[in-house]
Amino acid sequence: MGENKALIRIDGITIIDRILALFNRLFEETIVVSSEKKMFIHLDARVYTDLLPDQGVLGGCTLDSFFPLFSILSVSPVICPS
Repeated sequence: MGENKALIRIDGITIIDRILALFNRLFEETIVVSSEKKMFIHLDARVYTDLLPDQGVLGGCTLDSFFPLFSILSVSPVICPS
């Protein structure tokens, strides 16, 4: 597609905003991990940079290994390249 899928708008709302609205209702805290942190700093969530850039979802998931925040973790790779 050539564009960041998280920023695609559906009925005027970005995909990432839709996902965060749901996750913020379901979880105590929502964390966004991206290789493009600057694109997401406006969100109502903690935003971190991938510890292992260019490794896709697994690169983002390593963040919890180094900085465990909760005893239970739910990982959802919601925006993945096609």
